[in-house]
Amino acid sequence: MSTVRGSVMEELFRVRDRICAQGAGTPVMGAMLYCAGWFVLWLEGPEEAVEAARQRAAEDPRNIHQQVIHRSRGPATLGVMATVVMAQVGGGPGPVWWRIQRLKDQTAPMQPLQIWQALSTPVAGAAAAAASRPSRTIALLAAEDNGPVHLLQNLCDRAGTTLAYLRYADSANLSGDAGLAYADIPAGGQLVRVKLLSRRSLRNELVRASLAGADELVLLLGSRAGASTGLASIVADCLKTLPSRPAIYLCGEPQAQVQAAIPALAGAEGLDPAELEGFIAGAAEPPWALPVSRPPAGHADRMEAERLAA
Repeated sequence: MSTVRGSVMEELFRVRDRICAQGAGTPVMGAMLYCAGWFVLWLEGPEEAVEAARQRAAEDPRNIHQQVIHRSRGPATLGVMATVVMAQVGGGPGPVWWRIQRLKDQTAPMQPLQIWQALSTPVAGAAAAAASRPSRTIALLAAEDNGPVHLLQNLCDRAGTTLAYLRYADSANLSGDAGLAYADIPAGGQLVRVKLLSRRSLRNELVRASLAGADELVLLLGSRAGASTGLASIVADCLKTLPSRPAIYLCGEPQAQVQAAIPALAGAEGLDPAELEGFIAGAAEPPWALPVSRPPAGHADRMEAERLAA
């Protein structure tokens, strides 16, 4: 666990900046996650250098009861010196502890990225007690730097669930942070994760890695041609690294915006422009629409009463 006073994100910025200032030439790459009082450190590099970095972290007076969750040898995943992430997924420190214990007891082999995703983006809201991972993932990729979070919030309100947020900052972009939001929605007899990422957030390698396993990518093209084609180009680069090809949809208005994005996307190896489906915003119900109904009257009040009673 970690004890941080004041703004957690400001403290993470200071940690990142100190690593960048003192770690020039280091062979160790690292990612740091803060969630509900727990601090998770992912280190990659030569064994002796990684162990030295782990020991330095253990000696930091802000950290107590350090545990090693996973050790392995394999190809590197992290490409920048330092990435810091703050997750706001609700539930307090208790659920984080249980997730860590389940991972430590896991008998099937897991890759570091799988462990990181299990801790940084767990099932959120009321569905957390019923499912370990979603069965379907839809990624909404917004051309604007600040994506339309209200769309995701409206979906949460209809489904009676909560929205989770993550903030990312890394040593490749010292100017600030970028966000990711997601919700786990019970729909049509399955648990569907809907995540919202901005064009800016896709510059972060761990945000891009979070697209692995997505079933559908929906490009929200916005109103500016430059931003829309820029998003399409970034997504084309992301597709080159994904283990499997998701379905891709383009959503924009007017139709010219949709058509302008197709050539940039077609730069992805093996992607046939005929595979792409375009939809004019608001003209028809798209295939990624979820069968979510509004919760019954008083649902939110009952949830609040149950939370207080617990």
